[in-house]
Amino acid sequence: MLFNYGNPISEQLAQYLKDYTDNNDRANIAAKTGVSISTIRDVTYRTNNLTEGNSVAIIELMKVAVANCTNKIEYSKKAKQVLESQLLEA
Repeated sequence: MLFNYGNPISEQLAQYLKDYTDNNDRANIAAKTGVSISTIRDVTYRTNNLTEGNSVAIIELMKVAVANCTNKIEYSKKAKQVLESQLLEA
């Protein structure tokens, strides 16, 4: 089972969602799913329990977190290449 309804999300999931999503992501998902931004925030910060109804938004937030992780990895790789090439020229 992906989720344990009636309880907060795991600490690890909460940390990933906080690290890889922001207020804009939560606002976009609220508009997309109809789950309020405050509910999404409260579930993310473990002050509200996960329910079948709000899990739709959390699943969408997880998808955004994955995309954001991928973007950060790609950005970091490019930055590393630029920095390494500049060091070679130094």
